[in-house]
Amino acid sequence: MTSELFSMQSELWFYNKLDLDNYAMKEMMTAKNSNFGKELDDTLLINEVADSVAHYSKGNHLVILHTKGSHFMYSQRY
Repeated sequence: MTSELFSMQSELWFYNKLDLDNYAMKEMMTAKNSNFGKELDDTLLINEVADSVAHYSKGNHLVILHTKGSHFMYSQRY
């Protein structure tokens, strides 16, 4: 089984403790040229999930999303 985590949070200390094949935090995702000028919201995770599923298309693959929207003041983010 493979696993990836994509997060709009910056919890590096926690992610390093997990047994993941790969992870990306908001700073890593927003640094991509394809995300230049985009809003920093949970919708950035959509392309990450699509790329992850395409890359690991065979066998079991776990994708974990840590969104901003799941935390305080969701209504003010969108």
